[in-house]
Amino acid sequence: MKRVLTDPEMAPESLDALRAELEERLRFETFLAETSARFVHLPPDRIESEIVDAQRQVCEFLDLDRSALWLLSDLEPRTLRLKHLNQPGGGPPVPKGVDASDLFPWTEKRIMSGQMVAVQKLSELPQEAGRDRESYTLFGTKSTVVFPFSVGGGPVFGAMSFAVIREERAWPESVLKGFQLIAQVFSNALERKQARLEIQERLRFEKLISDLSAGFVYVAFDQIGREIQKGIRSMAEFFDADRCSIGLFSEDRTRLTLAFDHHAAGTGPGPGSISKDQMPWYLEQLIQGKPVVVNRLEDLPPEAECERRVCRGLGMKSFLSIPLVSGGMTQGSCALVATRRERTWPNGFIPRLRLLGDILVNAMARKGAEEASRESERILRRNEHDLRRLAGRLIDAHEEERSRIARELHDDLAQRLAVLAIEVGALEKLWVDPAGPVKEELREIKRGIVGLSQDVHSLSRQLHPSILDDLGLIKAVESECAGVSKREGLEVVFRHESMPRVIPQDVSLHLYRIVQEGLRNISKHACAEHASVSLTGLDRDVLLSIEDDGVGFDGAEARERPGLGFLSMRERARLIHGDLAIQSGPERGTVITLRAPLAGRENG
Repeated sequence: MKRVLTDPEMAPESLDALRAELEERLRFETFLAETSARFVHLPPDRIESEIVDAQRQVCEFLDLDRSALWLLSDLEPRTLRLKHLNQPGGGPPVPKGVDASDLFPWTEKRIMSGQMVAVQKLSELPQEAGRDRESYTLFGTKSTVVFPFSVGGGPVFGAMSFAVIREERAWPESVLKGFQLIAQVFSNALERKQARLEIQERLRFEKLISDLSAGFVYVAFDQIGREIQKGIRSMAEFFDADRCSIGLFSEDRTRLTLAFDHHAAGTGPGPGSISKDQMPWYLEQLIQGKPVVVNRLEDLPPEAECERRVCRGLGMKSFLSIPLVSGGMTQGSCALVATRRERTWPNGFIPRLRLLGDILVNAMARKGAEEASRESERILRRNEHDLRRLAGRLIDAHEEERSRIARELHDDLAQRLAVLAIEVGALEKLWVDPAGPVKEELREIKRGIVGLSQDVHSLSRQLHPSILDDLGLIKAVESECAGVSKREGLEVVFRHESMPRVIPQDVSLHLYRIVQEGLRNISKHACAEHASVSLTGLDRDVLLSIEDDGVGFDGAEARERPGLGFLSMRERARLIHGDLAIQSGPERGTVITLRAPLAGRENG
């Protein structure tokens, strides 16, 4: 450069032109340096707008008519779509959002392969660029230059273009290198923005996972459905879907029924159910555990014509659906749906949605298990209630039958035996001076009849203690204790304190039967020398205690495998709403206590 400037043969006009060219180049390089510096510490949310502004300044600096920013399409990953257009001087309008593949297929192909495109004259375009030549002519372009956006030789993710519509323009090497530098600066800035967005999105997703998981940790059973609904709302917002829904398969896998649904304002809910007749291909994919990704309805395979027709009818433009698998079997689906516009579902969405689906299906499995458990508990409680009612009715029926038999023994057999004894006595008196053996035989018959009559009376009292009806609980228990002492040779002490005069009949009967059963167990199994029975009135309750000093038994074993006697006592205690407790141990005797309300049991 210095040698040229000092050439004595160079004309002054040439020197001036060279000086002007160098100054212009310096200005351009200064402009490029300043433009590059603008993006060094630029916040990610301002990068795209600054690129558009920088393109505008390039147009002003180089006297260009049009600049455009192209970025990869959301719908077609390998297609560039017009994002921003700057055309301050007017000219034929360029539609917003056009795809480069529609208007400039040859140019787009070269750009996506990482090559720059510089066109000085449209006539220079090759034959295969006929569609591009038509589009350039349509929009008044006479010269254009397009540079791809990529970083480090990586995939192309966008492009910038500049055009002249007033005249044809040559593109000097220095200008092309400047454009290349600007394209690299823009590429780095956009890559940095994308990296920041990916980090932010990853953090958002991790928060979504954390919040969704935490929502089910300590949630009550009846709140699981609410948490699932809350979760799919968060999922719809995260994935920017118009609708997020969960469907569950019928047992025969022929119908998918809507279980949960969230839809954005201005959109409608999903269908209540979908049968295999309506969407056979879709349901079969889910049953096989395969995700279904539909960016456009035209992407559906030929065998999914039913699905294409149903989706059109439901206003579904794009959807992503993953199977919900539990226990190795597809239980349903989780679907993201776009109804307002077509959209692309990136491949990265599938594992994320699967992970979220696993959380939801586990929550639903827990909900189902809880429901089944509660239903089983409800049935069990109902059965237990029915069994207890039946047991109570059986005990009542048993008591009624015992009472009937006792009355028949007392009123019929006992009376007949009494008459028979009287008749034998009369026969003895009428027989004058009978032989000694005959007389003794008559006396023996009479004694036998009297003894049999006493046994019948005792059996009648055991079957139904008429003394309980006639004289009350205190006298009945006192008589029972005396009878056991006499029959078994066991000392039985009976005490009572503060007992009310009037006790409900059912309470009296069951307390008496528990005393009867307790004393029977003592006499048969306890090998005891002493026993005691006490009845104490406590405000509105009665406290019964039966104790002995016998051999005792293992209380834990008795609780696990109680005998019929203990079962009978417990059931009778339950019938009068009492609390029965049995304390015992080897060689420590046994204590049976029962506290029951004096009000008796309710009907039923």
